[in-house]
Amino acid sequence: MEEDFSKYNGEGTHLRKLQLRALEILIEFDKICRKHKIDYWLTAGTMLGAVRHGGFIPWDDDIDISVRYKDLKRLSRVLQEDLPEQFVVQDYSTDKNYYLDSFLKVRDRKSFFHWEAHRSFKEQGIHLDIIAMEKIPSQKFKKFVFKFNKQPYLRRKEKSLNGRSNNILGLLLAPFSFLKFAHWYSNNSSTNYYGYNYLFVFEHYFEIRYHKDLLFPLKTIKFEGISFYVPNNPEKYLVHRYGDFMKIPPPEKRYDHNNKVEIYD
Repeated sequence: MEEDFSKYNGEGTHLRKLQLRALEILIEFDKICRKHKIDYWLTAGTMLGAVRHGGFIPWDDDIDISVRYKDLKRLSRVLQEDLPEQFVVQDYSTDKNYYLDSFLKVRDRKSFFHWEAHRSFKEQGIHLDIIAMEKIPSQKFKKFVFKFNKQPYLRRKEKSLNGRSNNILGLLLAPFSFLKFAHWYSNNSSTNYYGYNYLFVFEHYFEIRYHKDLLFPLKTIKFEGISFYVPNNPEKYLVHRYGDFMKIPPPEKRYDHNNKVEIYD
């Protein structure tokens, strides 16, 4: 018998209210990206939810989006110009305490989503995570770039706020961070593979690479009854990332971010 997931996000539950507020952000984000012809696609648990559940994973509490790194700055600018007043862009150009390189958020101003590691951020609302992907030339090169060309200040601060020791190597390599060699190489590389090249927070995903034909051209899929963009082969993408993605994990492995969330009208 099919499992009843309503105990997680049934109609009227607090989690469902959170999910619907996040969906409001996604709808506005999609409109702006289509208007400005900026490619994006659902990724991670959001795309898994779209394929396996037709919407949110019942216990999930955020939305994950990917874009090309080369579009990130323009995306931030147009979002700041076009988003409704209720929503706000968060990156380290709009929030001096923000430290997530190549990773911006769209926040809801009528909610509070507590995450201890993000306690210093100016905006604290329910959010949409937008994660940049770049061309990845080779595994060895990728690891070299991560060590020597990652924004050392941001990496050091992130580690500190996550309760880990400061990164002394980051201080020593600070002058190299401004060269942005990794991004230049990515934009000029002829490789057929994309990956998450610059994110410390997703360090365990660094070994995953995606062939361009798996990602592009994008297609659409229904998520909560609305069409959004996903990679060209979402099932193969999910197998590559999760393995047997249709298998429902046991209750003890159904994770959310375990945060305190308040939602205001």
